[in-house]
Amino acid sequence: MRKISFFFLWIFCLSCGGGSGHETSTVTLAWDPHPDADVVGYKAFVREEDENYDYDNPVWQVLFWDTETFCRDSPTCDVDVDLYVLTHFVVKALNIKGEESCDSNEASYYPPPLTGQTY
Repeated sequence: MRKISFFFLWIFCLSCGGGSGHETSTVTLAWDPHPDADVVGYKAFVREEDENYDYDNPVWQVLFWDTETFCRDSPTCDVDVDLYVLTHFVVKALNIKGEESCDSNEASYYPPPLTGQTY
Protein backbone atom coordinates (compact mmCIF):
# COMPACT_ATOMS: atom_id res chain seq x y z
CA MET A 1 0.00 0.00 0.00
CA ARG A 2 1.46 3.34 -0.97
CA LYS A 3 2.12 6.06 1.57
CA ILE A 4 -0.72 8.54 1.89
CA SER A 5 -0.20 12.25 2.32
CA PHE A 6 -3.80 13.17 3.11
CA PHE A 7 -5.30 10.72 5.58
CA PHE A 8 -6.70 12.95 8.32
CA LEU A 9 -8.31 11.99 11.59
CA TRP A 10 -10.63 14.14 13.71
CA ILE A 11 -12.05 13.57 17.18
CA PHE A 12 -15.28 14.75 18.77
CA CYS A 13 -16.49 14.26 22.34
CA LEU A 14 -19.99 12.80 22.17
CA SER A 15 -20.95 12.37 25.78
CA CYS A 16 -19.49 12.22 29.21
CA GLY A 17 -20.87 9.90 31.78
CA GLY A 18 -20.22 9.21 35.39
CA GLY A 19 -20.10 6.17 37.50
CA SER A 20 -18.92 5.44 40.95
CA GLY A 21 -15.24 6.29 40.80
CA HIS A 22 -14.56 5.76 37.09
CA GLU A 23 -15.91 8.24 34.57
CA THR A 24 -15.75 7.69 30.84
CA SER A 25 -16.24 9.78 27.77
CA THR A 26 -17.38 8.53 24.37
CA VAL A 27 -15.46 10.09 21.52
CA THR A 28 -16.16 9.83 17.82
CA LEU A 29 -13.20 9.41 15.49
CA ALA A 30 -13.82 10.60 11.94
CA TRP A 31 -11.40 10.50 9.02
CA ASP A 32 -11.14 11.07 5.30
CA PRO A 33 -11.62 7.87 3.32
CA HIS A 34 -8.41 6.34 2.05
CA PRO A 35 -8.11 7.13 -1.69
CA ASP A 36 -6.96 3.65 -2.80
CA ALA A 37 -9.71 1.60 -4.44
CA ASP A 38 -8.51 -1.65 -2.83
CA VAL A 39 -9.18 -0.50 0.77
CA VAL A 40 -11.51 -3.00 2.48
CA GLY A 41 -11.48 -1.73 6.07
CA TYR A 42 -9.97 0.33 8.85
CA LYS A 43 -8.40 -0.19 12.27
CA ALA A 44 -8.24 2.38 15.08
CA PHE A 45 -5.57 2.35 17.77
CA VAL A 46 -5.43 4.13 21.11
CA ARG A 47 -2.70 5.06 23.54
CA GLU A 48 -2.55 7.08 26.73
CA GLU A 49 0.12 9.70 27.38
CA ASP A 50 3.66 8.23 27.61
CA GLU A 51 2.54 4.87 26.17
CA ASN A 52 3.00 3.27 22.74
CA TYR A 53 0.33 2.10 20.33
CA ASP A 54 -0.42 -1.64 20.53
CA TYR A 55 -0.73 -2.43 16.83
CA ASP A 56 -1.62 -6.05 17.62
CA ASN A 57 -4.81 -4.99 19.42
CA PRO A 58 -6.89 -2.32 17.68
CA VAL A 59 -9.49 -0.62 19.86
CA TRP A 60 -11.87 -0.79 16.86
CA GLN A 61 -11.86 -2.32 13.38
CA VAL A 62 -14.22 -2.85 10.47
CA LEU A 63 -14.12 -4.83 7.26
CA PHE A 64 -16.64 -3.58 4.73
CA TRP A 65 -18.15 -7.02 4.08
CA ASP A 66 -18.84 -7.53 7.83
CA THR A 67 -21.33 -4.66 8.11
CA GLU A 68 -24.05 -2.98 6.10
CA THR A 69 -24.12 0.14 8.27
CA PHE A 70 -20.55 1.40 7.86
CA CYS A 71 -20.30 4.38 5.50
CA ARG A 72 -17.25 4.13 3.23
CA ASP A 73 -17.53 7.79 2.17
CA SER A 74 -17.45 9.30 5.67
CA PRO A 75 -15.92 6.73 8.02
CA THR A 76 -16.36 7.11 11.78
CA CYS A 77 -16.22 5.03 14.95
CA ASP A 78 -17.05 5.57 18.64
CA VAL A 79 -14.52 4.78 21.37
CA ASP A 80 -14.87 5.03 25.16
CA VAL A 81 -11.99 6.67 27.04
CA ASP A 82 -11.24 7.59 30.63
CA LEU A 83 -12.73 11.05 31.14
CA TYR A 84 -9.65 12.44 32.90
CA VAL A 85 -6.84 10.85 30.85
CA LEU A 86 -5.11 12.44 27.84
CA THR A 87 -5.66 9.89 25.05
CA HIS A 88 -4.28 9.70 21.49
CA PHE A 89 -5.60 7.91 18.39
CA VAL A 90 -4.47 6.86 14.92
CA VAL A 91 -6.30 4.99 12.15
CA LYS A 92 -4.87 2.62 9.54
CA ALA A 93 -6.50 1.51 6.30
CA LEU A 94 -6.47 -2.18 5.37
CA ASN A 95 -6.35 -3.39 1.76
CA ILE A 96 -7.62 -6.62 0.18
CA LYS A 97 -4.17 -8.24 0.61
CA GLY A 98 -4.20 -7.58 4.36
CA GLU A 99 -1.59 -4.81 4.13
CA GLU A 100 -1.99 -1.80 6.41
CA SER A 101 -1.37 1.83 5.51
CA CYS A 102 0.89 4.04 7.55
CA ASP A 103 -0.71 5.80 10.52
CA SER A 104 -3.11 8.65 9.95
CA ASN A 105 -2.21 11.85 11.71
CA GLU A 106 -2.56 11.55 15.48
CA ALA A 107 -5.72 13.00 17.05
CA SER A 108 -5.99 13.57 20.79
CA TYR A 109 -8.71 13.70 23.42
CA TYR A 110 -7.89 16.33 26.03
CA PRO A 111 -9.56 15.79 29.40
CA PRO A 112 -11.57 18.57 31.01
CA PRO A 113 -9.92 20.48 33.85
CA LEU A 114 -10.57 19.12 37.29
CA THR A 115 -12.93 21.38 39.23
CA GLY A 116 -14.12 21.48 42.79
CA GLN A 117 -11.16 19.65 44.24
CA THR A 118 -9.63 20.78 47.49
CA TYR A 119 -6.19 19.98 48.73
